[in-house]
Amino acid sequence: MPALLFFGENNYLLRAEIRRIVEKFKKSEGDLNLTILDTQEAGESEIISAGETPPFLGKVRLVVVRDFDFKKSANILAKFIENLPEHCTLIFTAKKPDARTKLFKAFKKFGKTREFPLPKPAEFKKWLASEITRENLELEPAAMELLATFTLGDCGTAVNEIIKLKTFADGRKITQADVELLTHPNLHTSVFRLTDAIGERRIGNALADLRDIVNRG
Repeated sequence: MPALLFFGENNYLLRAEIRRIVEKFKKSEGDLNLTILDTQEAGESEIISAGETPPFLGKVRLVVVRDFDFKKSANILAKFIENLPEHCTLIFTAKKPDARTKLFKAFKKFGKTREFPLPKPAEFKKWLASEITRENLELEPAAMELLATFTLGDCGTAVNEIIKLKTFADGRKITQADVELLTHPNLHTSVFRLTDAIGERRIGNALADLRDIVNRG
């Protein structure tokens, strides 16, 4: 079975994929042979032990290692991945793995890697539209555009805002005014708006955006 490395800045979609894999495993194998480890608490020996343990009343074991720090020495783990037991599927997650490390190279050579990058604007709008459809919502085009601008590629924030808007709208079409009222622009959007306001000499808007940035630290 494979060793998989999931990494990237799109934490929402990465975690969603992990949840999908885990739920699929539970349906077919139960949770007796499922181990989820946090690397702040588990070291190399614990990870290897979990992977080497034979499955109990089953054929496969799934080990998920969350948020691995590639700055740690992991030469033993790299060797383990090279000789991963057939019964074990090992999944690591990380935000920014160092491609120069032996561990990353082991995943590339003996397993698989999958990156979850932040979506480009067009990709994000397409994904956002699909999430809105999935929630059976209807947004005015201007509302859709503003929501995409305010959340700026952050899938997790976008989902939270969609749920908020759905509750507020209670079945009616969501307007631009609804988005302006309920959705808080993320920090990057506020910075861009501040820059534009300064360039266009809109002092009131610039001060409002500056206060928003300062209040969020």
